[in-house]
Amino acid sequence: MLGDFSFQWSRENGAGSGEVFFFRDLPTHLTNSIIQADTSSTSTGTIGMATYLSIKAQKRESSGTSTAKKLRRQGIVPAVVYGSKQDNYGIQVDAREFGEVLRHQTSINFLLNLEIEGAREAKKLAMVQAVQRDPLSGAFVHIDFHAVKADEVIHAHIPVELIGDSAGVKLGGVMDHLIHSLEIHCLPSDLPERIEADVTSLEIGNSLHIRDLILPKGVTTPMDGGVVVALVAEPRA
Repeated sequence: MLGDFSFQWSRENGAGSGEVFFFRDLPTHLTNSIIQADTSSTSTGTIGMATYLSIKAQKRESSGTSTAKKLRRQGIVPAVVYGSKQDNYGIQVDAREFGEVLRHQTSINFLLNLEIEGAREAKKLAMVQAVQRDPLSGAFVHIDFHAVKADEVIHAHIPVELIGDSAGVKLGGVMDHLIHSLEIHCLPSDLPERIEADVTSLEIGNSLHIRDLILPKGVTTPMDGGVVVALVAEPRA
């Protein structure tokens, strides 16, 4: 039977706003670290033939506010790894390297292969669940990683992108994009980068609902099919 979990929000060593995205078009020094996943390599958390960026981390033995502040001054971000089938423990990652990854994201949740020095499992596939930043400087405060397995159904939020030129907009209507992020359930190997919603045929007064979206194979959403994703309104005076 497939495992199933919902993501949790963790606030350790400080508070801040969380924002996460999805990687693509990464710089050469980072794309060289991308590895291909193999379903048979379950001990390393790799799955399917999808590719995930590999980022280095170190297990963190000490915790607390003073330790976290010291790490940040050294350009290191404190983080935590947790999951439904493992103990929680602290890790740390290089702020600059993680920033390069984050800069190229477009989705709310994305997957990374963590190479954790000092941990029992040297490699672990994990979902970036939350990134906390300092509200003034924008510096990373803390990162939440949710470890996942190949047979666990993950709950993620991915962007909904409107594509096409609406017939109604061409006649002067106004496109209102109401749902920008869609909650989905899928296996890690089926996690899409985004959902594209074709609005070409929408006339003035027409709307596109969640039930109209074409989801990739293996992907479902718990959201009500009657929810309006986008609509073309009458021209505003």
